[in-house]
Amino acid sequence: MYKTNEERNLIDSFKKDFPLSLPMNICINTFNRLEYLKKCIASIVAGTTIPYFLTVIDDGSTDGTVEWLREKQKLIPQMASLHPKVKLGSANSLNYVVASTQSSVVTFANDDMWFHKGWDIACIRIMLEYNDCGAVSFYDYTALKLKQGVSTKLSDSVIKTPVTGLGATMIVKDTFNDVGGFKLRLDKTMGYFATKFCQEMHKLPKTTRNQLYQTLPHMALHMDGVNSKLNERVYSTKSGYEQYRKEHK
Repeated sequence: MYKTNEERNLIDSFKKDFPLSLPMNICINTFNRLEYLKKCIASIVAGTTIPYFLTVIDDGSTDGTVEWLREKQKLIPQMASLHPKVKLGSANSLNYVVASTQSSVVTFANDDMWFHKGWDIACIRIMLEYNDCGAVSFYDYTALKLKQGVSTKLSDSVIKTPVTGLGATMIVKDTFNDVGGFKLRLDKTMGYFATKFCQEMHKLPKTTRNQLYQTLPHMALHMDGVNSKLNERVYSTKSGYEQYRKEHK
């Protein structure tokens, strides 16, 4: 299962620190974006090393997503799709999954995220290195805030100020619960929830895992904006951009 002894040792250490974390729960919320969702799930299956359980919450799609998910579940036994009668939205979907899972670590992502191979190992490495790490964001959306040619040193991957997006994030369940989850307001966007959540994380006692970290280089790609000139300029500094364009011409 594991390619190197380093990966095996990392995951063994992870199991000791987070005894209920494996299989990890990955949560995806989707609504009428089947083509993105297909690529997202394919990248999770191809790029994830540690055991996981994938939960896809569909918010009433009418583009064939429901039928595709039902067929896909026959091929991916560790995947389940939920189809609530009431639209939950991204924030409430995560609240639901965290409340119902026994995993001590949860990963959530938008349905337009493409996961690079080894994304989970990169996040695990940061969580084990920093005892105050409660969450690891690992996608390219915040690349504009970072200089080109960013260092891959682990010590340079710390972000000590709240970010405006959590589009692909591995988070400790206890940290999520300590913050109180996403406090929902129907008149606000997911960006608002994410910013408020990060601010609340930093208010937690220093004895808890209260810091948000970020992988550098990023380990997930925001597919929805990959073709714009602005994002192409940003992503071209990341090896994942060329890899994505090669596989999705």
